[in-house]
Amino acid sequence: MECLEPVNFRNREYNLEMTSGTKGIIVYQGKILLILRDDKPDIPYPNMWEFTGGRKEENETLEETGTREMYEELGVKPKDFTFLGTEIYSGRQAGRFISKLNEQEYKTIHLGNEGQKYGFFTIEECLIMNMVPSLKEFLVRNKQLIIDYVEKDIPIDLTKISLVNNF
Repeated sequence: MECLEPVNFRNREYNLEMTSGTKGIIVYQGKILLILRDDKPDIPYPNMWEFTGGRKEENETLEETGTREMYEELGVKPKDFTFLGTEIYSGRQAGRFISKLNEQEYKTIHLGNEGQKYGFFTIEECLIMNMVPSLKEFLVRNKQLIIDYVEKDIPIDLTKISLVNNF
C-alpha cells in the first residue's frame, strides 16, 4: 500500500495508507445510531461520535464489510441494507451505506468490543455533536436525502448522493 502524507490530528501524526472500509448510517424509529469511539490516544478521532463501520478484510466487498462490521460492533444483521457508493478522502476509500432496523433487529443491539457506548439521535442532534469530521460532512452534504429516508421513509435516490472523491 502506498503511504501518504502524514495527517495531523490533535497534535499527533498518523501515516495513513490507502485503505478501504465502510461507514454507514443505521436508522431506527426516525433516529440515527452513533457510536462513541474509544478514548485512546493511539487511534484517530478518539472520544468522537461516528457511524458503525471499519476496515475491509482481504477478498471482502465493501457491502460485506458493512454487514460484518454492523454485526461485530452491534450484534445486528439488518435485512434492509442499501449501499450508497464510495468516497475517497485522506487516502482512504470508504464505502457508505444506510440501513433501517426493524424492531426485532433493534432488540438484538449490544455494543461489541469497540466504542464506549451507542445512542440514537436526530439528524439535527448529530450535526451539533462532536462527530468524526468526514462523517459529519457526509451528513451535511446529503442532509435532505437522509431526512427524507429517516423521517419520511422515502427511498434514497442514489443518483443524488453527494460523495467526495479527493485523492
